[in-house]
Amino acid sequence: MTKVLTKYTASTVIVRVVTYPFRTVRAATFRKDVLNAAIRSLLTHITVAQSRYLNPSTTSRYLSFCRSEAKTPSSLSIPYDSKEQGTGEARAHWIGNPEADVVILYFHGGAFFQPATAGTFLYLQDQVHKVGKEKGKSVAALVVAYSLAPEATFPTQLLEGAAVLKHLLYASDAETKRREPRNVYLSGDSAGGNIALALVSHLLHPHPEVEAINLEEPLGGVLLYSPSVSQSMHWGSMIRNAEKDMLPACKVPVWGAMYTGKTGSLQTSARGVRLETDAYSEPCVADASWWIDLNKSVGFVLVLSGGDEVFADSICELRRKMEEGWREGGGNGAIMFVDTPGETHIGPIVDFMMSGGVRDSSSQKVVAEWWAARLENHGTSENWRP
Repeated sequence: MTKVLTKYTASTVIVRVVTYPFRTVRAATFRKDVLNAAIRSLLTHITVAQSRYLNPSTTSRYLSFCRSEAKTPSSLSIPYDSKEQGTGEARAHWIGNPEADVVILYFHGGAFFQPATAGTFLYLQDQVHKVGKEKGKSVAALVVAYSLAPEATFPTQLLEGAAVLKHLLYASDAETKRREPRNVYLSGDSAGGNIALALVSHLLHPHPEVEAINLEEPLGGVLLYSPSVSQSMHWGSMIRNAEKDMLPACKVPVWGAMYTGKTGSLQTSARGVRLETDAYSEPCVADASWWIDLNKSVGFVLVLSGGDEVFADSICELRRKMEEGWREGGGNGAIMFVDTPGETHIGPIVDFMMSGGVRDSSSQKVVAEWWAARLENHGTSENWRP
């Protein structure tokens, strides 16, 4: 099984290396071009069974991370009730001190069917240490180990995310610190960004299968890295950046079909026909009015994307609608979309891992500055909002 994947990837790498000087359509650097092609090949050919064999679950990856970093695991198991699905249990894992004042509730990427990687935990570990140290604040990340597709389909992932958020805000047990909404931030990359946005949509428009969350005040903010906001292939960047990005554009509707349970539409969707989705699972289908009360649910929004990624145009469309709704709802300049030229999918995270922890890319600096500004006003109810 792994030999077949290795063969595909190795042959792709050889071709990219040999042809690089002669191609006009390529990633911004030689290193990125070869790496993205290798990942693109892997994601094109890997099956769910192969993915489970190589990386069984987010929980198992978290435990491996803790062993490698000599850290004591700290996790939550939170029961929830669903009108349609009955009872369930959400799991989440701490990076940093569970008693920290500020919590980043994080949803990992992985095309909805793959668990979190070791890189996810390493990046978050660096983030909670870095952003807190500079401002003298205690920050921790809580990674939701949401159920994976195709075994679990939407809205299971929203049910789990909502359960963890409610636990953070309204926990009544003696072991869990109750936090003010302003001290909780939603974050996620790629598919995880989609789930984070589904949770934001749920705050605005309670999903009929998920218990509503009534906020006393807006959450601190939302930080998304290259969120998957469309399950369609009709965007121009899907073609324009197909040979630059790490994501194979042809698989986007396939992953979306697994996530939403719309596998009956898989054949037509692969030819570019839109799946039947909604604003919760595909934020791009929501119009501007959907986001009118966004500033009443979150204090700040930062969405990062790369000019060379296949999601570039769909994220741009989300920006247009979300900013319009934000303005109509009375919000001011607290919403920010940053599109970095020459950068591909989840650029800040990939650059951090490729450079051995160096934080000198332009998008990494944007993230650092955003967190610095958020923590500057931490704990002050009068001026935490813009």
